[in-house]
Amino acid sequence: MLSDKLGPEWKPDRAKFALMVTASGHLAVCIDPGLPSAWRRSPYYQALSRWARELAEDPASPWPGVDVWIGRRCILVLPDGEKDLGIVAADEAVRIDCTTTDAGPVYVAVKFTVTATPNSADARSDRGARFAPLGRWLRKFGVGSDR
Repeated sequence: MLSDKLGPEWKPDRAKFALMVTASGHLAVCIDPGLPSAWRRSPYYQALSRWARELAEDPASPWPGVDVWIGRRCILVLPDGEKDLGIVAADEAVRIDCTTTDAGPVYVAVKFTVTATPNSADARSDRGARFAPLGRWLRKFGVGSDR
C-alpha cells in the first residue's frame, strides 16, 4: 500500500503491517508476526474501527468489517467490537450474521468448514460484483492504491 492520503505512519516499515484488499473484497491488515499488537496502537486501531463501522453502513460493501491477520490467526474488527476467530484453516470460511436489537446491530462471526469444490456452484460468490464500490471507498483513503 502506497498512498499520500494515509500519511507516512501507515507505511508498512513503520506501521509493522500492510493494508490490502483480498480477492473477495475484504479490507485486510497483514501483521508483522514479530510485532503482533502493532495494529492496536494509535492511530491504527481507531481508524480500523471507524472503517469497520463505515463498511457495515455501506450497502455496497461485501463485508462489514476489517480482517486482521497475524499469520493464520484472524481477528475481525466489527462495528460492535472484535471477534478472535483463532486459526482459520485452508478449508474454512467465515460467515458474519447481523441481528438488529434495541441497543443497535449485533454481529456474530462463525467459522465453518467449506465442503464445496472451487468449481461448484456453491463455491461461487457474487462478492466480485460488489467489489467495485468497495474499491471506490478504499481509494478515498488510498488503501489498495499503487501510487
